[in-house]
Amino acid sequence: MVNLKFQISATITLSGQIDPKVLNATITPENITMPTGEIRTEIINNTIKFTIVGNMSIGRLIYTIDDILNTAILTRNVYQTTEE
Repeated sequence: MVNLKFQISATITLSGQIDPKVLNATITPENITMPTGEIRTEIINNTIKFTIVGNMSIGRLIYTIDDILNTAILTRNVYQTTEE
């Protein structure tokens, strides 16, 4: 099986009830563990924008997006629980 790698980028924009700085702090460790590429973040008002760039397979890109979304969901759930 050939694992082709491509120069890829994807952008995810999240907004809602969570402080984007808190969400950024929870997702930053994912950037450290990436074997190739990086996750760039930009905070604008109550929105955080993640741009994933790098030379990776489509499977790795999907895995990274999945990690970001799962971390965002977990962060939201913890945030909502502590706010009650």
